[in-house]
Amino acid sequence: MSLPSALAPTAKDQDNALQLAVTQALAALEAGEPARARAHLDGVSALVAGHEPAARVFGLFHLNTGDYAAAVTWFERALALRPDSAQAAAGRAVALQRLNRPLEALAGLEAVLRQDPENHEALHMSGVILQSLGRSFEALKAYDEALLIKPDQCEILLNRSTLLEQLGRLEEALSSLDRVLALKPDDPTAQFNRGCILQKLGRLDEALAAYEAAALCGANPEAWLNRGNVLQRLERFAEAKACYDGALRLRPDYPQARYNRAIAAQRLGQLGEALADLDAALAQKPDYAEALCNRGNILGQLGRREAALASYERALTIRPGFRQAELNRANILFALARFEPALAAASAILDQEPEHPQALCICGAALQRLGKLDEALLKFNAAIAARPAYPEAWLNHGNVLQELGRFEEALASYHQALALRPLYPEVLSSRGVALKELGRLDEALASIVAALKLKPDYPDARNNLSGLLLILGDLKRGFAAFESRWERSNAPRRTIISPLPTWNGEEIGGRRILVWDEQGLGDLIQFCRYLPLLVARGAKVTLLGRKSMFRLIKTLPAAPRFVEAIDDHEHYDYQIALMSLPYAFGTTLETVPAAVPYLHAEPQRVAEWAARIGDEGFRIGICRRGNLNINLERSVPLESFGQLAAIEGVRLISLAKDPEPAPDFPVESLGPSLDGGADAFIDTAAIMAHCHLIVTSDTSIAHLAGALGRPVFLALKYMPDWRWLATGEYSPWYPTMRLFLQKKRGDWEPVFDEIAEAVRALPIPRSKRPPEKRGAA
Repeated sequence: MSLPSALAPTAKDQDNALQLAVTQALAALEAGEPARARAHLDGVSALVAGHEPAARVFGLFHLNTGDYAAAVTWFERALALRPDSAQAAAGRAVALQRLNRPLEALAGLEAVLRQDPENHEALHMSGVILQSLGRSFEALKAYDEALLIKPDQCEILLNRSTLLEQLGRLEEALSSLDRVLALKPDDPTAQFNRGCILQKLGRLDEALAAYEAAALCGANPEAWLNRGNVLQRLERFAEAKACYDGALRLRPDYPQARYNRAIAAQRLGQLGEALADLDAALAQKPDYAEALCNRGNILGQLGRREAALASYERALTIRPGFRQAELNRANILFALARFEPALAAASAILDQEPEHPQALCICGAALQRLGKLDEALLKFNAAIAARPAYPEAWLNHGNVLQELGRFEEALASYHQALALRPLYPEVLSSRGVALKELGRLDEALASIVAALKLKPDYPDARNNLSGLLLILGDLKRGFAAFESRWERSNAPRRTIISPLPTWNGEEIGGRRILVWDEQGLGDLIQFCRYLPLLVARGAKVTLLGRKSMFRLIKTLPAAPRFVEAIDDHEHYDYQIALMSLPYAFGTTLETVPAAVPYLHAEPQRVAEWAARIGDEGFRIGICRRGNLNINLERSVPLESFGQLAAIEGVRLISLAKDPEPAPDFPVESLGPSLDGGADAFIDTAAIMAHCHLIVTSDTSIAHLAGALGRPVFLALKYMPDWRWLATGEYSPWYPTMRLFLQKKRGDWEPVFDEIAEAVRALPIPRSKRPPEKRGAA
């Protein structure tokens, strides 16, 4: 309500005094001095006692300055002088409403309407109060009755529109706003509210136009904010950012605009800018839990996972039970490889919401990494039951099935995921691996290539591509893709992280290069063959690695220098990971450095073991398994070697360090002294010198025998590791090795039928070592 500039006439002197006081009060109020304005009115308050218009003016003044209790007093004084004063009654109702006394306000308005049923202002105010009390349909009736009396009242139409929007009657709400805009085309409130309703109706282009009109009608930061939000929904992120800038120009301390601007910057890949916006929002509003949560997301994207975790935890301190922050915290714990805490965090969500699909997925992923595959599968089943259209759950479901060796079922899960999200690079990559394991190599290649087209910088897909290219014999491209191994999920740990330049095959004569060992012992044995090639190019080579392997590797021709740790004072020109050497040398199938032997057993050790092993029989060194922590279906049942033991003249000599259960056939164990010292494989290499043949599963023993140039029969699972190629009987890496592949997954019996037949074809002496000299493995 506005103050009148003049009073109705009373006694002349009082009238003049009151008029002057009101004029001075208005001037003071406009100057932003409410205390001085109040002083002017207080000086003439005694003159008002018998004048209803003056009492009403005083009530309006106090209402407009926020002194609602004083306003009620003056309006009641006016009503005492003139009980039928609709303006005084309406003013009293407004003041009572603002004093949170709505029922009294409503009763007063009802009294007005009993006297004047067509008082549109009283009807309008009744509607406002009824709406605030949640009595929506009564409020709507009051607005409609007021509009029947006064159809062109924009304020009533605006309030009616707001109520209809709250009731979900959006088209009617829009129609009410259109009536306002027909009367006042430049009304910023009507344009803004129209934009909000159009946004809810999904009519986004019209909403944009309405917000723009609202912004142009006046300094309205909310209009710029909402326009930016619509542009984000349309994925026009750069334009959205410009709108948030417009909001911030009008209101620099607008944390929501900062927050939304950060989201747009994040979607544009401008993570540093997004982080700065969120920090600015939090400086303005330190308890902004959503900003803290999204800040954690951006920190996670930047690889600052510990900081991300702290941000989520701060959000949860401010708002306990903030579900998105709880989920993100569980996810970041998983990304930090803290699988038990991640499982606990997701399980805590499930305690409150047992069918929460995302929490079920996090639990499943953590259980998978903890090796509890059956439990993981149950969690993913539950996630899919809770939300069948959940492509991430189908992906993880397939990944667990794949790890369980259930590749056809895994493919079915990936099919479900792709049906929900056809352009899903993570699924296409995993699907490629499953197809590879099923021997469908062309399909596998197509699937992984499709993943990389969608996401060219996806290290998991590049790593999967490398394995496929290498097994197909495309070593040059395969080793190039293999360089992604450091960035993939569950990546091997780098031995060092150094600012030294990586050697990529350039001229290296006279330069010092640090080669660092990585991954398994078999990898070291296979790829140490490249070290003499570096020496041949004139490089000064140092190998950083496991001291236990130095004694064996020293038998290389042109052996390198060995170190266990880096001396910070020592200078190198280049560094390279051992398994990156084939890439740096541009290795192809035709240029594999395959001259064997390149490692050698120590003559003294060979002589020492000669007496223990003797020269009787056809001696076969056997090894059935390697690292039990690698679940790659490589291990062979010990019973499979029984066919070899049954061949007359054959002696089986166990090359395993760890004790094995005694089989039903003779296997000679060489006891706990085998490689019992600090140096690995020294005894094993010497024993191999006394074996006519080595028969082994895919372990470091196979690489050692091949590097020593010993005859090797290698038993391989259905789809072997990349280094053995997909087909063929011989290895390009080890000329003395013969490969025997499973024809059916998990079925070793036909493999050993072939091996036994091949052994029988060899010249075998028909005498055996006396049985009493044999031991049990």
